Amino acid sequence: MRFSNRDNCRITMKKLILSLVLTGIAFSVHAIEEIEVCGKYQRADSSWSHGYKLTGFKLDGSELGEALKRPYDFPSYQTYFLLVWEKGGYTYYKVNSWFPPVVWETTKDQNGRKWRLKNGWSLCY
Repeated sequence: MRFSNRDNCRITMKKLILSLVLTGIAFSVHAIEEIEVCGKYQRADSSWSHGYKLTGFKLDGSELGEALKRPYDFPSYQTYFLLVWEKGGYTYYKVNSWFPPVVWETTKDQNGRKWRLKNGWSLCY
């Protein structure tokens, strides 16, 4: 049986959720929902990459802090979008509370790289 990248991403995220729940980290119901977004990162020459079809989770700061075992690093009132990569690791972005946006929202990941994110996978190229 072969899985598509999307299936692999969903399986990986479900494993993450299961491992977090088993270790006693309980997310509220709204945070467990997978959100599909299109993402582009800014290259060194200031141009934008092609669109990546991404699936992640919307979390508040306290949920992200618990998930990453860094409870004091993230203000609870701030909203974040968390991606878990298939080959390991994660990326999180500080986003507006009404995330995911209909139009492109520019934000930075935890390493300072600029990204543009928008809701859904349509017109993601």
